Amino acid sequence: MNGKRFALTADGPVELKTPSEGQELSATERDLKRFHPGGVIMIDAKSVIAPKPVEPYEVLPQQAGFVQLIKAGLVQRRDNAFLVLKPISRFPAGLYGAHSVQFILGPGIAMPAGDPGHSSVRDETRRCLVRTCLR
Repeated sequence: MNGKRFALTADGPVELKTPSEGQELSATERDLKRFHPGGVIMIDAKSVIAPKPVEPYEVLPQQAGFVQLIKAGLVQRRDNAFLVLKPISRFPAGLYGAHSVQFILGPGIAMPAGDPGHSSVRDETRRCLVRTCLR
């Protein structure tokens, strides 16, 4: 709704404030805790029994991936969009529904590998690079 974000509480919907400059990481970490209260844990891939090879994530899924990319200095949160400052190997997995965001690729940044899900992806001129982009 016009770039606004809401959380459903017992008292009804509550508007989430847009993070101010310098608070992008803490707002993204808050989103991670909201969607995944238990957080993310790392396990040794060798301890997993699976029918196919098991590998660690290059980029963690959903909000955990955004936290990882912000801490690495590759992405910067701008209001409710993520500006890609340096090339990223792939989009975080699972960016569907409430996990979808807007990506803006900085000058000269190529489209990352992977599936942006329901997320919008625009270039530095704000031209839409995927099937559908939010306003």
